[in-house]
Amino acid sequence: MKNINNEYFNNKIRNNYKHLIISMVFLVISIIFLIIGKSYDSRHIMKEELMNDIKLMEKESNKKAYIEVATKPYLFAIYKTDGKEEKYKYYIVMDQQRKLYVIYIDDETYEKLDTDDINIHPVKISGVAKLMPLSILEHAIKAYNDSVGEELLNNDNYLQYLGVLYLDTTPQIEFKDVYYFIFLISILISFFIFLIFIKNYIINVFSLKKLSVEDKEKIESEIIQLQNEKYKIINLYLASDYLIDLTKNIKILNYKDIVWAYSVEKRKNGLLIGKHIRILTKDKKIYDVAYTKEYEKDKEDLLKEVLEKIKEKNNDILLGYNNENKQEYLKKIKYK
Repeated sequence: MKNINNEYFNNKIRNNYKHLIISMVFLVISIIFLIIGKSYDSRHIMKEELMNDIKLMEKESNKKAYIEVATKPYLFAIYKTDGKEEKYKYYIVMDQQRKLYVIYIDDETYEKLDTDDINIHPVKISGVAKLMPLSILEHAIKAYNDSVGEELLNNDNYLQYLGVLYLDTTPQIEFKDVYYFIFLISILISFFIFLIFIKNYIINVFSLKKLSVEDKEKIESEIIQLQNEKYKIINLYLASDYLIDLTKNIKILNYKDIVWAYSVEKRKNGLLIGKHIRILTKDKKIYDVAYTKEYEKDKEDLLKEVLEKIKEKNNDILLGYNNENKQEYLKKIKYK
């Protein structure tokens, strides 16, 4: 397929391939962080250990642990934030060996443990063994003594029965999660930019493919003559038979195919940020061309002039946005 040999067309095609290169760069970055994350997993994987075994090591915290809970949880401490109870609360539980533990669980986990047959069918809960804050330890000792009606736990024996660790079941963010997060973001960016490349590639190829060799040669020669045209500053070339827009990608429209054209205001949060021309064709497609920014006041008159020039090329074109032109456009495309 013959392409139009022109530096502006070639630059537009090359610029689109930059999207592909950037997409590949982010893909490589995502793969690198996936490999790092997997490697970190294999080197830092922690096997769950029985909470009681970790308790015997006294202050060795931040290890993955589990408890086979065999008693209903006994609530003894609730934290409040701005007067509202937090989702997670502190409880005292026992396993089948009647060993004491402090656990930090949410209401959903509590409901799983609050069963009448838990002493027969223990429920496993998993989390991370953490060093107990002094205030929680004091509350736990007092709560246990209150529950049994006598002072069985004190400062001399709490290490033997309760220990200094509690099981935290809140979701833990591990270092590997940072790698996987960067991987996910990078792969999404890569995919998004690749879609932009594919979209522009299809538009560029379609715009050139529908032209005959003679038309391409004619456009090629005319663009050379149009280099000094004032419309070039809005990336627009008005050739004898075709409107050529190079704003975001290559758009080549035959004046004979244009049914309706009008100026469009682009707004963001109610504020005008730019204007461009919208063109509707016989095949019911919509093309936005000749973009200008709000502060480019000198280019606004060019848009009006472009619309008049398009009308000169094809007197049947409906010009301007109004209800009459809208109804006329719908009639025209209905019978195509």
